[in-house]
Amino acid sequence: MNERRVVCPPEELEVGSPAIFLGGPTHGADDWRQEAQELIHGIDPSIVVTSPQRGGPKVSTSGNHVHFDGDCDRRQASRYCNIALKSGAVAMWFPKRTGWPADGDYGVSEAHLLGRLEMNYLHSGLEFALGIDPAFSKARQFRLDIQAEVPGLPIYRSLMDVCLKSILYVHQKAE
Repeated sequence: MNERRVVCPPEELEVGSPAIFLGGPTHGADDWRQEAQELIHGIDPSIVVTSPQRGGPKVSTSGNHVHFDGDCDRRQASRYCNIALKSGAVAMWFPKRTGWPADGDYGVSEAHLLGRLEMNYLHSGLEFALGIDPAFSKARQFRLDIQAEVPGLPIYRSLMDVCLKSILYVHQKAE
């Protein structure tokens, strides 16, 4: 089946679905999630992309993408992430900041998720694809911290590389 599917809260994701969870800032960045969805589905349209989105109960009509407006349910997004870690992949991307107050804490809740992923990687061997845009405001600091805390974890510089690695993880788990 070549249906391209994106699952966003409050829609349920089946446990065991080959899925890629898109983790990273939802506010203050360009729509990198849309780009990631297109990259992933351009290579393998059968992979379900789980993506926390913000905004009300309005379903988009573009293609087979299912988007809900309204506040993202963090518990649901966390559930998506946990399912994807076990049966698919997590694509964690820190994009360049756009439209975010200069004194605002950009990417803070995502840094918390990154810490959880690092612990899973170190203690359970659950791999994830991590990328940091070179123009991300804290790119150098994040890279140095991650390399010190999780030696050997690849850190990609492009969204394409993060998506490719995530697709590879999904296919490896399906074997």
